[in-house]
Parts: sequence; structure tokens; C-alpha cells
Amino acid sequence: MELSIVIPVADDLRIKNCIQSIDEDVEVVISMNKPTEEIRSIVRSFGIKYCEIPERNLGAALDEGIKVATNERVLLNDSDCIFKKGCIRLLYD
Repeated sequence: MELSIVIPVADDLRIKNCIQSIDEDVEVVISMNKPTEEIRSIVRSFGIKYCEIPERNLGAALDEGIKVATNERVLLNDSDCIFKKGCIRLLYD
């Protein structure tokens, strides 16, 4: 599946549940906007692609994540949301 999921985060610890709910083989880009050290640690522990901007700006975080994504199709998601089983495939199709 040629899809990138971009998720902005600053200090929301629910990012862990969000990442764990991804049930497809897709590119995941976490766009950290002035993150806490705890968020940096959580994101790095997953070994997935991430980027970081120095300010808390949701629009700028989304823009940066989209720039880093390598696929033409990009799905934006909030860090406090989780994907139900099969949701990503349904949205992709």
C-alpha cells in the first residue's frame, strides 16, 4: 500500500496508542512540534520516520510531515485518535 500517515504531536502521550493502532504496512511520519522529551523518547522507540519543528504550530507540523512523506497519498491523523481494524484499508480504497 503506497500511503503515508502523518501524525503531528507535541505533548500528547496517546501518540503511543495511535501508532500501535496502525494495522497496515504504510509509511508513518510523526511530525513533532516542540515536543517534550517524553514524546521524543516514545516516537524514537518505534523506529519510525519522524521530523521536528521548533514551535507549537499544528499547520506547520502538518506541512513538514507532508514534505517528509514519500508517498503521493497522505492520510492526516491526530495523535489522540486510533484507527479501528481495517479503517486504513477502507480509507485507502
